[in-house]
Amino acid sequence: MGPEVDFLYNASLNINDTLQEVLKQVLSKLITIIQPASAQIISILTKRCCEALLPVRSIPSQFRAMSSKRLPTEPSHFVQTIFRAIKAFFAISASDGPGRTLKDAHLRGYSQEIFDNVAQRQRLAHSIEHMSLVLNNCIGIFYI
Repeated sequence: MGPEVDFLYNASLNINDTLQEVLKQVLSKLITIIQPASAQIISILTKRCCEALLPVRSIPSQFRAMSSKRLPTEPSHFVQTIFRAIKAFFAISASDGPGRTLKDAHLRGYSQEIFDNVAQRQRLAHSIEHMSLVLNNCIGIFYI
């Protein structure tokens, strides 16, 4: 082997090192985008799931209006509408959705976080509603 081969070998090592460094820089920039984008996706999907919960307030009045008050044997039809936004985003039972490529890596984590967020918002809304009723009853006592 001559000096030309050594030169080409060393040049290829330098090119590989440079390519690896460029790839690391590009990937580090992409990684910094992932967390804010994930937070944005979760926020939007949580909001859409919470919007689907608004009709759920009518369940108690529907139950009171029922003539035969038997216990439910199947899930409420509201359950499907609440998680419709997640199904549409991840293209579950559909051919295409904006998050179809994220499905394998993020479906479980996003869904769990969205579920937790929706449940927390519902508990907060219920607590505020209960507090409002108590407050109104207390104020009513002073006007009697």
